[in-house]
Amino acid sequence: MTDPSPSPDPGSAASTASPRPRKLDLAVSLVVLVVWLVPITEGAFNAAPGTWWPGLIRDFGSISCLFRQRPENLPYYRLQVRREFSDEWTELDEREFFPMEPFGHRSRFDRFMDRWAARSLKARDDLVVWISARDHQLRPNQPAIVEVRFIGGNRPIRVGQPPPLGHWQKPHIDPNRLKIDSIHLVGQPGRRP
Repeated sequence: MTDPSPSPDPGSAASTASPRPRKLDLAVSLVVLVVWLVPITEGAFNAAPGTWWPGLIRDFGSISCLFRQRPENLPYYRLQVRREFSDEWTELDEREFFPMEPFGHRSRFDRFMDRWAARSLKARDDLVVWISARDHQLRPNQPAIVEVRFIGGNRPIRVGQPPPLGHWQKPHIDPNRLKIDSIHLVGQPGRRP
């Protein structure tokens, strides 16, 4: 009979060598590095991750840059509608259509416009179709909405002019400084003026 080979001593170098990292661990580490640490590092130097990153990755990276610089102004949006048999534009009460305010006192409409619709007429077209259908549900006896226009503005933030007391509210539309972002006929592609 042959002698079995001796087992290694628990204190020897052969028993303390760690196994090589698994490929899955390396892949996950690479994803974390690229998707999170690189945008955070870039954001630390540039005050925000680059615009070439997809939106989700910018969100991951921008968390490291909260409140690094104060904003110079605050964007806001409003909706105006024109109904059948009328040439007059009236402001739509957004609270009926967007009652939730999950972002402080800003509604889901404000967040939608900030995030997606400010750049995309197609996203606004979809919203216009929904607004028209929802309005018909809420007011079946009123003339239908035939046209919607999106009004945009920026409220400057000035140290010497604090906002009014109470929670944040959208500024009133100044007819002399009306900035129309886009106009949409219900069911047709929108256009910029």
